[in-house]
Amino acid sequence: MSVLKFEVFGLHLWEQRRGDKNGYKQEDERPSQKTQVKTVPQDPKLAEKYYNRGVKRNQLEEYDGAIEDFLKVIELDPGNVLAYYNLGIARTKIGEHQSAIHNFYTVISMDPKNSLGYFQLGHAKEKLGDYQGAIESYRKIIELKPGSAVSFFNRGICKENLGDLQGALEDFTKAIEINPKAAMPFLHRGLIRVKMDDISGACMDWYTANELGAPESYELIKTYCKM
Repeated sequence: MSVLKFEVFGLHLWEQRRGDKNGYKQEDERPSQKTQVKTVPQDPKLAEKYYNRGVKRNQLEEYDGAIEDFLKVIELDPGNVLAYYNLGIARTKIGEHQSAIHNFYTVISMDPKNSLGYFQLGHAKEKLGDYQGAIESYRKIIELKPGSAVSFFNRGICKENLGDLQGALEDFTKAIEINPKAAMPFLHRGLIRVKMDDISGACMDWYTANELGAPESYELIKTYCKM
């Protein structure tokens, strides 16, 4: 079966600027063959056909058709982790977040060390406003991959939404330590610092964010900082 790279969504504002300019480096997205659960497909060639067509439909943003194809793959090959994962991606794209959550839970039950399964689970929970649940998913990724700057960043966003300003500040700071060339953690840490009455610290972060390519920071600098 041809291998589709796992997609990564839910990167908030960071996702919009993930080129070299901001030093954002996509996490390893290529799934290992060992993530496949050892089962014998009813019809391997037919399962592969549906899978490849589902991949193509996802790429063409034909998500309803992709969902049908991945459901057929799962019917033929219940141990196909990639089919569950890509089914969850398609459902996320059309706003079926609760169904996607079930799919991502299946992924991590089959492959408990699948960090991208946890990542998408966290993203889907965020979409439903379950920030505490999302925090737990990002915590698990950090446990598996301590160098995942984007997981610290997303967890910081969730903590900010729950009013945990100190926790958000610490997570944004950790994201910056891991990847000091990414603009968005500086931008958001500055927003937290304003809420904590640290205007000077906020301005320093926004100046850095602006230099790293976040235009939103310029308006904040004009509003809060002495030019």
